[in-house]
Amino acid sequence: AWYAKSPRALVVQTTPVVTTYASQQFVVLNATGYVVAQRKAAIASKATGRLVWLGVAEGSRVKAGDVIARIDARDVIAQAESARANVTAARAALEQALAEERDALAQLKRNLDLLAKGFVSAASVDTAKARAERATAGVASARANIAAAEATSRNSQVSVDYTVIRAPFSGIALSKDAQPGEMVSPVSAGGGFTRTGISTIVDMS
Repeated sequence: AWYAKSPRALVVQTTPVVTTYASQQFVVLNATGYVVAQRKAAIASKATGRLVWLGVAEGSRVKAGDVIARIDARDVIAQAESARANVTAARAALEQALAEERDALAQLKRNLDLLAKGFVSAASVDTAKARAERATAGVASARANIAAAEATSRNSQVSVDYTVIRAPFSGIALSKDAQPGEMVSPVSAGGGFTRTGISTIVDMS
């Protein structure tokens, strides 16, 4: 029993050791090159003006919607304020037209009552009716003027928004193509003295 349970020497098979990598089983082509981003944008302004602030440099990381530059907006801000004042004036004109309409309609009603009693002539009623119609047309015109003034005000505010340049997507600024103090424009103008680009941004993700 002791002989049967006694340890025996094991026979092993030896083999040389080599270094291998799992990737070698799947390699089809080895090549060298460089990585380029699929998304790349040259940021430009939709308005023409003097660049007063640039908030990016080469290598700066930006998020979508970040303000990266500003253009001098004093003139368009003044225009927007003027447009808002015109809206206020148009609304005041509407209130005046409504008051005139109320008075004209009341006068027409009084003349119709007096005509029924024989105290005024038909010509007086016709005059009051014409005045009421003019007052009603004046109210419609005042409302149209308000709509036009509000549209102009919105357009002026859009012009103000164009002076703020934002990043269209998150990424990295590759270049700074304009300097504060230079004129920037969406199209080339001024014999090459106007910049059409402000910065180039790429999405390396």
